[in-house]
Amino acid sequence: MGKGLALLFVRLGCTVHGWLSGVAVLALILAERTFFDAAFYRSRYHKGAFQQRFPRIHFAFSGAPRLRKPNSWFSQQKYQLRLRHGDIQPPVLHYLLTPRAKRHPAGPPPTIQPAEVQPAAAIVETAPPPPPPPPPPPEPDRLAELWPSIKADLAGLRNMTSELSPTEDLEWKLRAMRISPAPLKTGGVVRSVLAAMPSDVTHLLVLPWVGVTGGSERVTHHLIRLLREHYRSGGLCIFCPDGTADLNPDNRNHLDIPIIAINDFAPTLDQDARLEIFDRVMIELRPKTVHSINSFIAWFSFMERGAFYALDSRMFGNIYSDIRILGGKPVGYFWQSLPYTIDNMAGVFADNRTVLERASENFGFSAEYRARCHVVPTPVVGLDGTDPASELRPYRPSGRKRSLWMSRIAIEKRLEVLRDLARLSPEREFSVYGASMARALPVDLSWIETTPNVTLHGRFGQLADLPIDQFDSYVFTTSAEGMPISLLEVTMLGLPVVAPAVGGIGEFIDHETGWLVSADAEAPEYAAALDEIHRNPEEAQRRVARAQQRLVERHSWEAYRNRVRAIPGYLNAGRS
Repeated sequence: MGKGLALLFVRLGCTVHGWLSGVAVLALILAERTFFDAAFYRSRYHKGAFQQRFPRIHFAFSGAPRLRKPNSWFSQQKYQLRLRHGDIQPPVLHYLLTPRAKRHPAGPPPTIQPAEVQPAAAIVETAPPPPPPPPPPPEPDRLAELWPSIKADLAGLRNMTSELSPTEDLEWKLRAMRISPAPLKTGGVVRSVLAAMPSDVTHLLVLPWVGVTGGSERVTHHLIRLLREHYRSGGLCIFCPDGTADLNPDNRNHLDIPIIAINDFAPTLDQDARLEIFDRVMIELRPKTVHSINSFIAWFSFMERGAFYALDSRMFGNIYSDIRILGGKPVGYFWQSLPYTIDNMAGVFADNRTVLERASENFGFSAEYRARCHVVPTPVVGLDGTDPASELRPYRPSGRKRSLWMSRIAIEKRLEVLRDLARLSPEREFSVYGASMARALPVDLSWIETTPNVTLHGRFGQLADLPIDQFDSYVFTTSAEGMPISLLEVTMLGLPVVAPAVGGIGEFIDHETGWLVSADAEAPEYAAALDEIHRNPEEAQRRVARAQQRLVERHSWEAYRNRVRAIPGYLNAGRS
């Protein structure tokens, strides 16, 4: 079946270079199982996370065109010399397409010894040659034998966003393969963007928006504040190349930083044009540090042009969680960008250790790559220079069975668990604070209308607006998470936390600092934890005190500032 697919590409007159060649080689080495030696390939060409995890795919699309060896005995260079022609490239494709009985040797031509001259009498008496051997039996169908290996490869590919899988960004990956893309008329916009930027940019922070509020946006604003402190005499600029830029120039003055958006000059440009403008800006500015936080344009450019940018710039990016939605579909920059950019990046920021460990596990990070990953806990106390301990509110049992749920309303937040919990515990009240973000998948909250002990309060302005004294606990439900800021904030406010062991939550909440339920916990497990908090307020008070101590140690402004300053190559010298 593999050879038939490869021959079809050739006979249809398609080019066997590039992508189609890779598909053909992959099909053939899957069909001829013993030809490709994965252990040999990994050990001989050991650099690269994707290569270590998926050696067959890497060889088909990258190794074969570079004439790398698929095993210890087959040399593409020697085979090419043996054939003395290059009809089909790479040479391994010619070898695998040739029937086994007609294949040329993979190595150099054997040395031919001259035949001995025999006497005529000996020739006469020589026995007749033996009959030719019978033809070899037909090869068995390899599909059944290969199926376990194919399943294993497909299971691994499920954890990667590949050009071979039908994901939403396939169109962009195919566009990036164009050899001669049509020129875009962006010169005028590029000149306008560069003219608006400071002349001495050394640190470029790339964001999709500035005014949006959310967990990652809170992290961004803390970073902006730290960068403002460091670059007091200039050198810092925020660039918004995405079409989602939200603040017009008149609404940015309060940040006291140059903020330039492509939307300021050409809000209707498509993604291709924005990618080209970002590329031109990087080439013209050559900032020492460029940091992408949630910018699609920057992350995609890092994937496609990162090797060139790395010659002049140190590239950084933020990763929060390995989120999956809608039946396990991997989404987000963790899956779609990180494995393709880590080769050229100087560093990766994460607010929890767990997501970095999962990146290393999923993508086969080497020790060198792991050293580029940095845990930067989000600060929530001591932000105004005050003593962090003075901001902590001790636990004060309200005497009521009333729980707070506070977070962004999103499909991964498992609001259906809260629904079941409320119906399982009709004597307990639940107050829901939060709202959906723009462009988020819709979440069904119609059940709240028929659940009398649940009240939806919606968006709130600040923590001081919440009636904390009315609650005896904080309930957090989710299926995908980094380190939720809301969990840290309610700890500061003195509420005992019930949360699942998802993402980085278990790094902060455990059985000493709160009530950690299982990752896929259902309503009864949450209900049992809430009942224990109500029955034993002294234990709840002890766990809150331990959680607050951990909060001061890890999540103060001073700890955050020291951590960022310690990241190699991130902050540029010469500014104060």
